Amino acid sequence: MKLIVGSLFLAALVAPSAPVKFEAGGVRVGDVLLSGAALELREAGAGSVLASASVVESLSSAVTVEVAQGRSLILEPGVRVSRVKEGFALSTHAGKALKLAGVEFAVTTPASFTITEKGWDFGAGKVFAGAELHASLQQPAPPQDSTDSDLEAMRRAAKRAQGQGDSKSGSQTSAASLNNSVRTLHGDPTVAGQPASSAAVKQLGSVTPIGF
Repeated sequence: MKLIVGSLFLAALVAPSAPVKFEAGGVRVGDVLLSGAALELREAGAGSVLASASVVESLSSAVTVEVAQGRSLILEPGVRVSRVKEGFALSTHAGKALKLAGVEFAVTTPASFTITEKGWDFGAGKVFAGAELHASLQQPAPPQDSTDSDLEAMRRAAKRAQGQGDSKSGSQTSAASLNNSVRTLHGDPTVAGQPASSAAVKQLGSVTPIGF
């Protein structure tokens, strides 16, 4: 029993810790404690970071950053975590959106959070449990397939052409109907003593035998 307890204690001592850690006096990267405000380029595990006493930004690969006891952020390149007065803040260059894996939650930056007993508290009721939180840049939506756009444009053009054809056909039909309704006068259709004998009617050229 003593041997088992001793083995577990030894394993805890030699267990690898996060390559980057926030401490009371600054940020520790490996064996170096950074306590100044200037950003420094440092190696962290298999990757590299820019770090100061209050800032860590991943540059080349995912880096694990311990922000509190039992709570670690996995930062993808381009994501920065800063220690602020009220807790911590995640940010990106040009204000790009962040995706927090493990909770499937996208946030705009800067995104402030605190560490509580319940977990990662981003305010407005957004609290996520778990020992780790994976922060990465949210990828933009893929562009629409140009083939689909071309097909849609062709469909709209075909509909417009069909509408113009129907309008032209209707105009031709109306003209034909008007021609069929025209009758021509032959001779003098006036009858003595009737209104048709007026001078205005006599000025008409001719109508067909069947009249108007």
